[in-house]
Amino acid sequence: MAKGRSQTEFTQDPNLAGFDDFGRKIAKRAFKQGWIGKRSNKSHLTLFAPDGQTTISVCRDNSAPRIQKNTLAPLEKWEKANKFLAPQAGEDGQYHCPVEGCDYANASRMGLVGHYTGNHSKPRVCKICKEEFGTPQGYTSHLAKHKEIARPAPEEPKTETPPAETEILDAEIVEHPTTSKRGLAKIETKKEYQLMSTAELIEMIQNGNAAAVELARRAESHETKLALIAEAASM
Repeated sequence: MAKGRSQTEFTQDPNLAGFDDFGRKIAKRAFKQGWIGKRSNKSHLTLFAPDGQTTISVCRDNSAPRIQKNTLAPLEKWEKANKFLAPQAGEDGQYHCPVEGCDYANASRMGLVGHYTGNHSKPRVCKICKEEFGTPQGYTSHLAKHKEIARPAPEEPKTETPPAETEILDAEIVEHPTTSKRGLAKIETKKEYQLMSTAELIEMIQNGNAAAVELARRAESHETKLALIAEAASM
């Protein structure tokens, strides 16, 4: 317990009006765990009402490093980033803006921090499009849009297509015309036949029958091509 204060100055049911959400959460957590009710020098929060209004402050005697760190860490981080030391409350209990010529005041210290960030801090400039932002929230949101635009579009699933030039055929022996219907040459091995392209097969058919060539050119499937080759071989 802080020296010079009686137990009557403390309360377990404080009026937290005017405090920011973070301050209220810290205070309620302390009450729930009974830290204030112990009335000892290990109390984590000191609540007193010298002017009829409940105020809250963190013990400075290092008896509660965890609660002190949790309370001051966000503010210290902001002060370091902005190179600005948030002032203490004045005699009227208000936090006054330290910028010369500005008469802004707020009952919450974090309220003053928000005012200073939005009105007096150095603008943040986007390195991509050079746009300026007065608040870190706006700057962060803007950068997220750049990342979304730069993100590559998802690739479409690839569909496998059968080879266009070299096709595997199931014929063991195929006869094709060369110079006339009677002059037939045989391809005895399946391997040699498989390595032949569609263009080569069409050329072989062309030597014997022009109509078969036209049909072969229009062939769109493996089965159609086999039928055309068989027809040409039977001529």
